[in-house]
Amino acid sequence: RWAAHPWYNPSGKVGGIVMVADRINELVEAREKALAASLVKSQFLANMSHEIRTPMNGVLGMAQLLVQAPLEPKQRDYAQTIYRSAEHLLGVINDLLDFSKIEAGEMRLEKTDFDLDSCLESVVEMVAALAEEKGIELSIVVDSSVSRKLVGDSGRLKQILLNLTGNAIKFTEGGQVLVHVTVKLGERSARSRQAAKLLFSV
Repeated sequence: RWAAHPWYNPSGKVGGIVMVADRINELVEAREKALAASLVKSQFLANMSHEIRTPMNGVLGMAQLLVQAPLEPKQRDYAQTIYRSAEHLLGVINDLLDFSKIEAGEMRLEKTDFDLDSCLESVVEMVAALAEEKGIELSIVVDSSVSRKLVGDSGRLKQILLNLTGNAIKFTEGGQVLVHVTVKLGERSARSRQAAKLLFSV
């Protein structure tokens, strides 16, 4: 690393150049090692997340079938707890995978058709039991100006809303948790086929 600066004589003209140099070999080597270690960590997280996610989906599927089977009330409670715990663990695994993708610069948002009502309902289904346990009312309000047929990444939207709603229920002692969807002020109407920005409030 070096820097060069002119020096001036009494008449104001450039009389020469002052150059300062500093060895930074160790800094560069340390940075390269840190980047290599970060890449290895990201690859490890991605591989492990994929490996764990497959059996976890199997656990979820079997737990769901168990919940739907004729069981005694106590057994049903146990099965539902297994299902919710497995679902939460799968969410943690997905978060790890997303983190590794972000670090590797490979995070891509999908653009697919999806129904907003179905997206919101699936979020509510996943946190409804938690809200019921705490005696909290869980509500969804979608303004009439919001189009229900959208194009975007419904998976990421669910992930964000699930985190926000889950935290809202977790830190609310009583009353209501409301998910409200509106068209952001100043943006084009969502009724048109043009792009519109939606505001999701929890």
